[in-house]
Amino acid sequence: WFKPPKIKDTFIACSFDKISEPEINTSEKIIRLHHHQFAHKEEFFQKPNTLISDNVKDYLTIYSNANETHSDRVHACVASLSYETPSRLYFSSPRAKLFENVTKKDITNELVKLDKVKINNLKKEQIKIIKEIIIKGIK
Repeated sequence: WFKPPKIKDTFIACSFDKISEPEINTSEKIIRLHHHQFAHKEEFFQKPNTLISDNVKDYLTIYSNANETHSDRVHACVASLSYETPSRLYFSSPRAKLFENVTKKDITNELVKLDKVKINNLKKEQIKIIKEIIIKGIK
């Protein structure tokens, strides 16, 4: 749907709206994204390189160009992983289980990447099931 522009700079994306940003041990620049564009908390502006936007493309551009993403937001990790950006989720949520079928490791304990082989196998299985349903419907 959206092919983000390339950013030449290297950076890490961090998005923490529910918990305080943990210490990320890195020498790279950190871009801080906040998804509560209508509830600006003063703490959001205490650290440099902060982005708050009402345009989803701004967030996707950052997540797709980041070297890695650290977040307490499930959808930030979903977006990052869909653009092949390694991600880590720092929040306990039942929704985090959605990553279990598409990653090899626990996203709440370490940076993970999508398991492309597993995803391709799941896609093939879905196609097979849909074909069977269509064929049964035609008969």
